[in-house]
Amino acid sequence: MIKKLSISNILFFVITMVIFVTSLTQKIYFVEGSNDSDAMSGFLALLLGWYYMFDLRVIPWLANPLLFLSFIFTSTYKIKKAKIVGIIAFIFSLSFLLFDKILVNEGGFEKEIIGYGSGYWLWVFSMFINVVGIFISEYLNSDN
Repeated sequence: MIKKLSISNILFFVITMVIFVTSLTQKIYFVEGSNDSDAMSGFLALLLGWYYMFDLRVIPWLANPLLFLSFIFTSTYKIKKAKIVGIIAFIFSLSFLLFDKILVNEGGFEKEIIGYGSGYWLWVFSMFINVVGIFISEYLNSDN
């Protein structure tokens, strides 16, 4: 027998994805000495985040594949794994706040982060909604 995804699972997936995709269209952070138009967009950060692969600054970027892994676990009814991976993704997304400088070019030049844009907060919120959705869906779909 093939299990169907519940309405709550689908609803939280759609909400999470809408927020995540919206975050890609917004500015993520601002650095010293730049104006609004120089701020990093969410889409560019998603594409270039792997650049930090051998640096601790890759940790926030790793929230992206973890988010999608939690979707896979949820859709295959591995709820405990989905919860763990979702929580780790959320924590990893918040870890970006721990970094005070960011690489701004391929020459290795760094600048101080002076602010966070709506794209960053929407991205973090999408991670949060994913975790909340997993817990709520589990509760609603339990046989209580």
